[in-house]
Amino acid sequence: MFNQYAINPAVAGSEKSTILSLSIRNQWLGFKDAPSTQVLSIHGSVNEKTGLGALVFNDNTGLLSKTGIQLTYAYHFDLNKAGKISVGLSGMFYQHSVDKSSIKLADPNDSAVQGEKEKTMVPDASFGLYYYSDKLYIGFSMPQLIQSRLGFNELADSSKLNQLVRHYFLSGGGYKFKINDNFTIEPSILLRAIAQAPVQVDINAKLTYKKLLWLGLSYRNEESL
Repeated sequence: MFNQYAINPAVAGSEKSTILSLSIRNQWLGFKDAPSTQVLSIHGSVNEKTGLGALVFNDNTGLLSKTGIQLTYAYHFDLNKAGKISVGLSGMFYQHSVDKSSIKLADPNDSAVQGEKEKTMVPDASFGLYYYSDKLYIGFSMPQLIQSRLGFNELADSSKLNQLVRHYFLSGGGYKFKINDNFTIEPSILLRAIAQAPVQVDINAKLTYKKLLWLGLSYRNEESL
């Protein structure tokens, strides 16, 4: 995960400049309705203690899709001479959709699934903590804090299927090693935990040239999507 702000609101304003990021992720190339995600974000500091950010995203997985926007406020303060800690909170608004027309039924007259596309809009929030210095950072965040109910008709009798599940992210640490005056390398690890699901682990490495260009590699364990 190379866009830390996308998973932790406390990251907003932690850089010395305004950060604009666009990411596009396509999985299972060659398969119809394969998962795809697009994220556009911007964040920066207003002053030494205040960071603001905004993010829009679109996520598609087969017959399910989610589009949303979030606005972020983060407060930063000195923890010691070397580093700072920040607390961030984001307010979010999602639109979830189910395209029932793409479901192939054994019985076309099945009354349990009828109609075309059903949409529902829900609010949510996320909370984050973030420690950072010139070389080291570590963070913790909780997206989908409110665990809003979606309200789809077919799911109305199932509270677990009809409710967003809280996530827990731990950026278990990243450290910037200076190779020479031009290059730095930054290994990091990200842990993601969801109730009744395997823990997802990302191991990342980022090579930066003069703070202008970077190249990143990431490995994710097999139990994740």
